[in-house]
Amino acid sequence: MAGLGSALPARDGGGGKKKGGGSDKKGNKKQEDSEEGEDSDFTEGVDQKEVMQALSQLNGNKGLVSALQQKLDGLVGSSSGFVESLHYKVRARVEALGGLQETHDELFEAFLKEKRELDQRYRALYQPLYIKRAAIVKGEEDVEAIAEAGDLEEEAAAGDEAPSGIPDFWLMAMRNNETLEEQITERDDPALQHLVDITCSRLEGDQKGFILDFHFAQPNPYFSNAVLSKTYNMIDEEDPMLESVEGTEIQWLPGKNLCVKVLRKKPKKGAKNAKPITKTEQCESFFNFFSPPAIPEEEDDLEEEEAEALQDAMENDYEIGMMFKEKIIPDAVSWFTGEANQEDSDDEDYDDDDEDDVHQAVSRIQAIIRSRQAREQYLRLRKVTTSLQERIAARARGEDVMDGGDLEDYDNEDEDEDDHNDNDRVQKPSVA
Repeated sequence: MAGLGSALPARDGGGGKKKGGGSDKKGNKKQEDSEEGEDSDFTEGVDQKEVMQALSQLNGNKGLVSALQQKLDGLVGSSSGFVESLHYKVRARVEALGGLQETHDELFEAFLKEKRELDQRYRALYQPLYIKRAAIVKGEEDVEAIAEAGDLEEEAAAGDEAPSGIPDFWLMAMRNNETLEEQITERDDPALQHLVDITCSRLEGDQKGFILDFHFAQPNPYFSNAVLSKTYNMIDEEDPMLESVEGTEIQWLPGKNLCVKVLRKKPKKGAKNAKPITKTEQCESFFNFFSPPAIPEEEDDLEEEEAEALQDAMENDYEIGMMFKEKIIPDAVSWFTGEANQEDSDDEDYDDDDEDDVHQAVSRIQAIIRSRQAREQYLRLRKVTTSLQERIAARARGEDVMDGGDLEDYDNEDEDEDDHNDNDRVQKPSVA
């Protein structure tokens, strides 16, 4: 993300003799340079000691770091000599691939152009629908309504007339979205009840990005702005890469700022000033959305933790902006009714999928256990059957057989084994 880079840390320099020593012969020197991974054309005429001394001076010097960065940027795209070192037939094939790539890039540019034109054409077709939706929500336009059984009786019993438009339409739509619902506090609800429309438009001219406009009924008891805007300036919309974010400064009415809370502290007994001490501090509110994180200038230093926190804040802010642009505005009525929330859960509820996988695994384990238990029971039954067959055969031969002895021994053994298995089952933890 642009504007989030921090100063490059100084690198430890320090010269040293080359492995293998020097050589007066140019051929041997090139071979040694190649072994060291250096480009002889680059190092030729360069004083290594001076280079290391210059690098050691970069620590804390932003001007030198910036100058070095510009020099390094100038080297980007320059030939490394790799392609030139290939066999001439391989080079020819690489050049042929380069021609194919150029054709591909031209087609991709044409695709992006047609995509932008198609997007613009359909935005124009959507616009009348959004305007009509806003008129119905505000109560500027009404529709024919047919009362169902019981509606008239309920209305007569309540003694109230039908409200104008659709009250709390955008507030409910936002509340039904899990991401946005986390941004809205109970203190925000009364102010967001005055929200009558949300629109999105592309930036004009060569500018890349989009602007969200939140339209509020006027007058309202919280601020004097009729429209609160949030502008996302993009470096690249296809990638996407965010350059900066701007928000409207809210003109709060006295004592109505929802983004701060007032703390009052009673003065100590005997204090000269008997008035309560008051101070304000920032608090959670959806309206903080219009005060996006400030991106520092490139030369400003940021600690690693600060840079990561800023990066997370910018990504979260952009995610919310895209939520309005791609989901809430195009499908507002489904978010108001809650249908879109259900569809969104079906599409993205990977937790349920994981839970299903767990249940399937548990079922398989249980099936294996049942199969093992059935096999053990089969083996015990086979043992009993074999014992009975042997007794029958022995009696047929006229031999003396003790009745029930082996069976009683087996039963006791079986009972002991079952008790043992029961104890095992009690000790094993359950699988959730």
